[in-house]
Amino acid sequence: MSASNQNERVVTPTLSDVPFFDSLFREMNVQVDQMHRDIQSMRTAMLRMNPSDDFGVESSTPLDKFRDPIVVGPDGDKCFQVQLDVSPFKPDEITIKTIDNQLTIHAKHDQKTASSSIYHVFSRQYTLPDGTNSDNLRATLSNDGVLSIQCPLESNDDTLSYS
Repeated sequence: MSASNQNERVVTPTLSDVPFFDSLFREMNVQVDQMHRDIQSMRTAMLRMNPSDDFGVESSTPLDKFRDPIVVGPDGDKCFQVQLDVSPFKPDEITIKTIDNQLTIHAKHDQKTASSSIYHVFSRQYTLPDGTNSDNLRATLSNDGVLSIQCPLESNDDTLSYS
C-alpha cells in the first residue's frame, strides 16, 4: 500500500427514516399559504380602491375597468355592471333595490355580545344609464364576498356613456 492510500477512508451511508425534503416542503407550504392570504388581502383592498376618493382628482389606472359601470361583452353588447366587496355581510343582510333609474345597494350587519356591539353598514347608489331596463337586473354573490350586479343595455348606441 502506498503512503497516499493510508489516509483513505470509505464511508458507507446509512439509511435514515427522516425524509430530507419533508421539512423543506413543509416550510414551502407555510410560505405559499401566507402568499395566498396576502393576495386575498390585496385583492380585497383593490376592489375597495378608488384614487379619486383619496385625492379628489380623477386618474387613469388599470383599475378603471372595474370602476366604469358600462362594459362591452364579447358579443359587442353593452351592459351596466358593478362589482363590490361585501365580504363582511351575509346574503340576507344585503338589499338591492331599484326605484326608477336609481340602483341602491345597502348592507347592514349587527353583532351584539354581552359586552360589546359591532355594527357594519355598506351603502352605494348608482344612476342607471338610459337604455337600462331594471327588470333585467341580475345580482350574484361569490363565495368570497364579491357582489356582481349586471343589467344589459337595450340600446347599443356607440355614443352611450355613463357619467
